[in-house]
Amino acid sequence: MNPSRENSLQADKATAANPQANAPARISPLYNEVFLKTFGESKASAKALANSVLRYFGIDEIDTVKSIKSDAVEPGAVGLKSSRCDVVLVADEKVIDLEAQRRKINYDNKALFYAAKLLVSNTMKGENYDYEKLPQVIVIMLIEGHKMFKGDQFATICRMAWEHESGTSPGSDRVTLIAIELDKVAEAYNKGITEEVLSDELNAWLYVLARGYRDQKEVDELIKGVSVG
Repeated sequence: MNPSRENSLQADKATAANPQANAPARISPLYNEVFLKTFGESKASAKALANSVLRYFGIDEIDTVKSIKSDAVEPGAVGLKSSRCDVVLVADEKVIDLEAQRRKINYDNKALFYAAKLLVSNTMKGENYDYEKLPQVIVIMLIEGHKMFKGDQFATICRMAWEHESGTSPGSDRVTLIAIELDKVAEAYNKGITEEVLSDELNAWLYVLARGYRDQKEVDELIKGVSVG
């Protein structure tokens, strides 16, 4: 085991055993400025986080990131509302929006609103448009401070489907909404962190997002060995 990872592991076990101990202040990665700097200024980090989520749900990963925009504003017309997306990745045939959400709102409607705006703004205009070429828009909501669903499952996906008399059939995959409930991640880690958990790429990222960090060095230590290329 990497010594630095062992130190972080032992420190978190001690914190879980004695939560009242005087621990160094930790930075929440979901604060707007911190989140935008961590992922909006690094294609590698944003791509690695997005791919770890896509892999978890069996969705094809992204390869080449064509562009990345942070705190991107898309003009809106719903009550003069503009959608301000946190970090938007345009890659291959996918558009991925990473959203840091620390305020309780209607997550379903917000994610759908952002997805609709990104679908339209990343679609070629034309009278005879080929709808087979619609980009796949995926909104990943990283939620802190609130829980959407009962149970311990921290990652939930919303896909379109048709309901008919013989059951259900898959709908279009051009819009996918994903919710990551970080409070559940933090609770799971507090029950006991293991090297096995930290060695998983998605769990390593979610650990940093859910628990925060003391400084960039700690982030580098925790993500060491996780591919961000």
